[in-house]
Amino acid sequence: MEDKELEVVKQEIIDKAVEKLEGNISTKYVTMEELKKSLENIKVPIIQNQDEPGGFTKFVKKTLTSTTEPIVPAQYVNKIFDIMRDYSVILKNATIVNVGSNTAYVPYVETRPTVVWIDEAAQITGMTEPSLANATATIKKAATLINISNELLADATIGPATDALIMDLVGKAFAKEIDKQILVGNTTPWNGIAKIAGTTSVTSTGYAPTWAELHNVIFGLSSDYMINPVFFANKGFYGIAFALTASTAGSPMLDLNTKTLLGYPYYANEDMNAPSAGAYAADHLMAIFCDPKQIIIGMRQELAVESTRAFKFDYDLTSLKITARLGVAFPYPAAFLLYKSKAT
Repeated sequence: MEDKELEVVKQEIIDKAVEKLEGNISTKYVTMEELKKSLENIKVPIIQNQDEPGGFTKFVKKTLTSTTEPIVPAQYVNKIFDIMRDYSVILKNATIVNVGSNTAYVPYVETRPTVVWIDEAAQITGMTEPSLANATATIKKAATLINISNELLADATIGPATDALIMDLVGKAFAKEIDKQILVGNTTPWNGIAKIAGTTSVTSTGYAPTWAELHNVIFGLSSDYMINPVFFANKGFYGIAFALTASTAGSPMLDLNTKTLLGYPYYANEDMNAPSAGAYAADHLMAIFCDPKQIIIGMRQELAVESTRAFKFDYDLTSLKITARLGVAFPYPAAFLLYKSKAT
């Protein structure tokens, strides 16, 4: 809403309040009860249409004349983050911590407490006391560029459709990149699950998943980390697994109806290693088995938008830059099992 429009609304509120109160004033004072009744009858909100159709597009156009890095209004940030969670298998399952600085300190239990049985009024002895520590998630900056036709931005009649298009593009782009870096990131911006030290592993005797080895995978993690474990792999991995049958039951181990592999949910990610002709290259990661809740993501709950027409001036386009900030921590590396092909 423009400043002038906001002033008009405020003045209407004042006028209505005076009108209602004048009807109640019969003495030199107004009782609190009368004041409450008068105010309850005023229905005009201070800010109308905060989430108006085409509002995000209008915000984008305002950034063209801004001299600072504008912060996207909260209602649009929330929509974009919702889209990110819809498309990201990591964000919808991981532990998300909202942070307000460039470093997130995530507390975790280094040594778990134990329970002992004692006699009535006896001293408690023999138990292990918990030990707490902090995992550090350094917040990194991610950005994406989107070029939009100036005519599209100027056409107010399709503002809502443009809003949905831009926010969907932004949400999808960030979701894909976040999943990629958390699963298989290599040094920059951080080491993903495939590269962190201290993980649990199962190494194949060949170059493709087998029935027996997949059983070793699902029983390879400590029960401490087995709350809701899932598989992450390239779709080619599941294609091979679907063809496998139990040596005794003779039934597929991958259930397409319940979307489970040996009873555990599975997710496909195209940035993970893919097999060729039914086999993986030597010493390649084939799948990750883990409880995604063991992934700690520190997120700055804000997005920044900058736009310019200079970058694509000769194309009559507006270039839109969106930046987000987040970091990741893996307090328990042993909670992640890597299923790899034969080393040589």
